[in-house]
Amino acid sequence: MKDDVLKHLHDIIEAARLVARFVGDKMFDDYMDDELLRSGVERKF
Repeated sequence: MKDDVLKHLHDIIEAARLVARFVGDKMFDDYMDDELLRSGVERKF
């Protein structure tokens, strides 16, 4: 694979790990009620 493809894949994996960490013990209502949490998750997407 080209280096740029590998870099993009690495970035995707890292973003997914962070999203999982952000929402790890949260419920959907927590997500909806927390603007900071929503912003962080949306930013990583």
